[in-house]
Amino acid sequence: MTTVFDFVAKKFDGIVDKSGEPYLRHLTTVAAQFPQQSDAYRVALLHDVLEDTDVTYDELRDMFGYFIADPVAIISRQPNETYVEFINRICASGNRTAIAVKIADNRDNLGILRKRAYQLPSGMQERYSTALEKLEKALYEIDKKEFGEK
Repeated sequence: MTTVFDFVAKKFDGIVDKSGEPYLRHLTTVAAQFPQQSDAYRVALLHDVLEDTDVTYDELRDMFGYFIADPVAIISRQPNETYVEFINRICASGNRTAIAVKIADNRDNLGILRKRAYQLPSGMQERYSTALEKLEKALYEIDKKEFGEK
């Protein structure tokens, strides 16, 4: 049986990010925000696999099941989808795992989770910060419904 880590390590082998670091480091940094045996950890490792590799949703579902494939699909940007539409779709999904992983992804993209070797252009910083606020509000609303107002 292929582990999620082995799967993404193979799919992202040799790929580097904008700072020249192995792309796998971004995936593991995002995943490290969740308990290692959780679905969120697995989704975080896989969060870019549908956008950035030749893997299809059906392959992902067959290998890892719906509980993993569905949130990964939710946080995968669709062709011709603006970033605002993308973030709004994630928020509207009501999928706690997808929203939490996208929050962790944006935090890493902003350099909150680890120091970046390059500076994001100011437009990108604003885009990620605005998205982070929307995502955090959506997660708060889910928690409020599930656990009641505090």
